[in-house]
Amino acid sequence: MPRNLLIAFDAARAHELGSQIWHFGEDLYRTLEKSGFASVSLEEVDAVRDRLVVTVRSKQHVRRTIALIGEVLDRHFLASFAVVGEVED
Repeated sequence: MPRNLLIAFDAARAHELGSQIWHFGEDLYRTLEKSGFASVSLEEVDAVRDRLVVTVRSKQHVRRTIALIGEVLDRHFLASFAVVGEVED
């Protein structure tokens, strides 16, 4: 059963980090597509402001997907401005 993860960026800094967040989203899209564990829509990446939802294909891939998101956040120097958590249905 698919799970959703929410990446929430610091709303106070989101405007000044806008292009950096967009580049992160593009990189995250490619990373997740390559992994096959999860996905994020390009439409959502293009419209990202201060939050992004990632769909994980199954519960068994949640931890690995969170780790991948963390790696991409680190690459874009955004780890200190974002929180990643599972969205409860």
